[in-house]
Amino acid sequence: MKKIAFIICCILTISLAACSNKQENTQSSKWDCSVNCAEQSTPDEYVITYSDEKLTSQTGTLTFHNGNEFEIIIHLLNSGEEERTETIPAGGSTCLKQLKKNKEYIVGIHADVTEDTPIKLTAYDGGKTDAEP
Repeated sequence: MKKIAFIICCILTISLAACSNKQENTQSSKWDCSVNCAEQSTPDEYVITYSDEKLTSQTGTLTFHNGNEFEIIIHLLNSGEEERTETIPAGGSTCLKQLKKNKEYIVGIHADVTEDTPIKLTAYDGGKTDAEP
């Protein structure tokens, strides 16, 4: 009977350790790319504000969630690749697929807003269909 209790205790300990590791991995694949608009765009000047976050995809897909009440355009950059752009409607999400795995990307954001307006953007590694912070 003591052996059965010991075995069950070991199984529970291993299960809890595995769950703990899974939560750490999930947290590392979510980035807050929010910025404050650096400068208001004009008809002659298209302004992109770059996030300080560096994104690295393990899956080859990044999902972006626009946490604003206005449309934004994201610009995804990686040296050696062509820039990718995507328009995301207010409160919407989008997935960028066929990205290079384990490569560092930076994201820039354009929005037709005034200077210093907060722009909320969250990025996730993988194709999340319910991407909300």
